[in-house]
Amino acid sequence: TKPTATPVGGVGGLLAVEPPAAHGISHILEKMGQNSRKLQYLEAKCKLEKLRRDYPNLSGVSHFNATDIAVSKQGILDEFYDMKYATAEMWQQVNGDTVILNSLDFNDRCHTFGDTFTCRFFVSDFSHPSYRSPSISWRVTVKDNVIAEGKLVYGHTPFITVPAGEISFEIPDLGRPVDAELRAVLEEDGRRVGNSWGAWFFPAGNPPADTT
Repeated sequence: TKPTATPVGGVGGLLAVEPPAAHGISHILEKMGQNSRKLQYLEAKCKLEKLRRDYPNLSGVSHFNATDIAVSKQGILDEFYDMKYATAEMWQQVNGDTVILNSLDFNDRCHTFGDTFTCRFFVSDFSHPSYRSPSISWRVTVKDNVIAEGKLVYGHTPFITVPAGEISFEIPDLGRPVDAELRAVLEEDGRRVGNSWGAWFFPAGNPPADTT
């Protein structure tokens, strides 16, 4: 039976509950767990996408420890094969048969107003049947406001990762620090796959610290 009284059972439960209690922060333990699961997924997403981008013949990653194990919470699913943070759709964007990748690394997500945001796209297509001549539509949004968008047409080759073009735009003055989303959709004859990535834009006079 799946335990419900604590985030995890046994030794893992004690490690999760006792230190926060000792420091008087038990009241934010649930929020800490939610943020931890989100951060873990975002790190896994970036690393898995980099592998598939930088090793063109890689059709995906065999995720050996896809589930959590005891106190090692590395899985995309928990010990009971239930969702932690990522939905099936989110996981398909990262490790599906056909995925859109880009050049963004961990340190390429924070920019200031007036900067030129540049990003290269790649496509890894190992679908059966494969795509023939798809295009990529992309847009950058802050909340529901579109601040840049466009379309890329490229020479598609299946069963290998190929470059799919580059986007570049000047980040407008948005008045205050904001989180943005870059979303791309690959489409052809009614078939489509998408992917998305986060970015953060700051006022030019108040740039983020180098460690952000």
